[in-house]
Amino acid sequence: MYIYVLYAAVVILSMLIIFHAFVRIKYRFWSTQPVFHKYDLNYYLFPPGIINPNLPEKTRYYRDDITFQAMNELTVTESEDFCRFIRNCYLQKEEIAYTPTNENIAAYFEGHNNKSYISIKYESEMLHNPKTNEVLERRKIASTMTTRPMFCELLFKNVSGKDILPFEMNYVDYLCVGQDYRGKGLASDNIYTHEYHVRRANKKVTVALFKREDTVMGIVPLCTFDTIGFDMRNWTKLPELQPNIGKIVRCDSSNFYLVKDFLIESLGKFDIYLYSSYGNIMELMKTNNIYVYMIIDIQGVIRSVYFFRDTCTYYDNSTSKLLSLFASVKGKRTSDELFSHGCKLSITKIVDEYKGYVYFLADDISDNHIIISNLKKKSPVYLQSPNAYFFYNFACKQFQPNKVLLIN
Repeated sequence: MYIYVLYAAVVILSMLIIFHAFVRIKYRFWSTQPVFHKYDLNYYLFPPGIINPNLPEKTRYYRDDITFQAMNELTVTESEDFCRFIRNCYLQKEEIAYTPTNENIAAYFEGHNNKSYISIKYESEMLHNPKTNEVLERRKIASTMTTRPMFCELLFKNVSGKDILPFEMNYVDYLCVGQDYRGKGLASDNIYTHEYHVRRANKKVTVALFKREDTVMGIVPLCTFDTIGFDMRNWTKLPELQPNIGKIVRCDSSNFYLVKDFLIESLGKFDIYLYSSYGNIMELMKTNNIYVYMIIDIQGVIRSVYFFRDTCTYYDNSTSKLLSLFASVKGKRTSDELFSHGCKLSITKIVDEYKGYVYFLADDISDNHIIISNLKKKSPVYLQSPNAYFFYNFACKQFQPNKVLLIN
């Protein structure tokens, strides 16, 4: 018996060593970063929270030629160049085109309690003027990365209910490398250099949050989920709710306090809540980057709330726009059927007012799973893609997606 146990232990240890070596070779950069690696067995048993409280030092991934500054310090020309670079290089695939306006991009960095930051790697581009035969040098963006403030509340169950561990973090966005510069390690350099500077710019914030499509590079994610897509062209227009049930109301700055109160009351059903400052959420609503709708019953009480995003993305061609449901919360006294119906009515209102939406996406996270299951009964799934969120410099257990509420 002892021989079999010893043999099993040797096999398991050998597999861990091989996996560790595989991760270090395949994901060389990430294997050196303060993240929850899949081979960190002690983190499964005793997750430490913050992994490295010390400021990052200059390493091979730090570059002096990557600029770092607050978003509000960009000149008009620099801001326009950044937005143009994002339109040309970010999320550009054969069947997908991301085409935000400057205002769409800028709104995500407005209304925060603390600063948002950007790192840019410039390269020199030589331009020839055939009329004068002059050769001019121009700066060209090679890569970018931004962070903006977010908050996290980890909800722990105990005898008296739930304790909350709150902390501020940076949300990573627009990590992008130009077509001509990919495969040269610029993304890794941009991440590390930005982290080096942003940790010094605000020493109270030590954690970052990444969103990743497909693989998570040997990292234990905060959560994994699928984005489910539906074609709305054959959907029928729905009538309003019966007067004795309530009504669908769009949220704006005048009634957002209702949503805030409802979310606070509903936090008990989730294990983790990640969110932008409410000032930023209101800015995103004002600029129609996000649409927030709610079911209000005849007593004036919120029964459910839905968070939609204008993805600024076109699928298949230049006229088929994507509308996304990135979060939703069902009230305790709301049936699954009414909850799903309220979402469909909200979609109807959005599509009627803002033309061009052809496809509907729903992240299978928070209470969206209820709506997705309902839609699948009559609508075939048009596309499905895996996604994940993961922490940088913070280790905690992985959460089920229906226990995660993320609003940003």
